[in-house]
Amino acid sequence: MSVQTTGMGTPSFSIVAEELLRLGAEQLIRVGTAGGIAPGIRTGDLVIALSACPVDGATRTYLHGDPYAPTADFALTHALYHAAQEAAIPVWVGPIASVDVFYNPDRDYTTKWRERGVLAFEMEASALFYLAARSGVQAACMLTVSDVMSEEVSSEESYLSPEELAAAVDRMIEVTLMTAPSVERLKRHPR
Repeated sequence: MSVQTTGMGTPSFSIVAEELLRLGAEQLIRVGTAGGIAPGIRTGDLVIALSACPVDGATRTYLHGDPYAPTADFALTHALYHAAQEAAIPVWVGPIASVDVFYNPDRDYTTKWRERGVLAFEMEASALFYLAARSGVQAACMLTVSDVMSEEVSSEESYLSPEELAAAVDRMIEVTLMTAPSVERLKRHPR
């Protein structure tokens, strides 16, 4: 097991992921933060991504403009979900969107993606899922909701305090580490 920091966004993430894959990584799990946009989602909740809309430039560059739905590995995602359930942490499972713009000024941006069923915005998962699929390895993504965005409240108004965010991220990391025995079995008996 190795823990890597990737920086923010798909360009820097892609460099780290490509190098890990060249070194023989068999499974990649991203843990990070996201802005929640689904109705009812709350700060501190967990989001486990099933797929990531590639709204970012790096993934679109890899895809040469072709339509593609970057998707998480089911077995690894399943293990994360059950670990979150066991820890009794509220968890959402579904699609997210990987974006390039942290503070998007478009007034209808959040509404548009919420109406498409997207749970949250983040900045790396689409490249993670694409690169893993291309390399034939497993990948999953678990995120802590650090802020929520809606027509009623802005990201800045809902953002967790540094102490609350640190505690929520620590809980997420603990949940992810709870999957280690399952992950070892998945490595030996994939799909």
